[in-house]
Amino acid sequence: RRRAAGVRCHDARQGLVGGDIELIGGPGWSAFCNEEGKYQQLPVNPTATRLAMRLGWAPLTGDFLVGPVVFCGPPDGNGDATNVPLDVTAMVGGAML
Repeated sequence: RRRAAGVRCHDARQGLVGGDIELIGGPGWSAFCNEEGKYQQLPVNPTATRLAMRLGWAPLTGDFLVGPVVFCGPPDGNGDATNVPLDVTAMVGGAML
């Protein structure tokens, strides 16, 4: 039963980003995006790129995020996403980007 819920969650995440998911993250946060987004020529997502970098994501020089990006809290003990931390929501709601 637990596995079925995990499969549904994975499928839902894929639906949100339009394909296979790639997980990125740092201390206290995680995010997922479309793993093939650059090959699919999805549009650059400068807001998600800036937020991820502000949170500590260290991309290769010149790298950026594309398409929809879903930010979450860190994975729990089962590997499931947790709620977005308040400091992350404050960054999105404020002028910190």
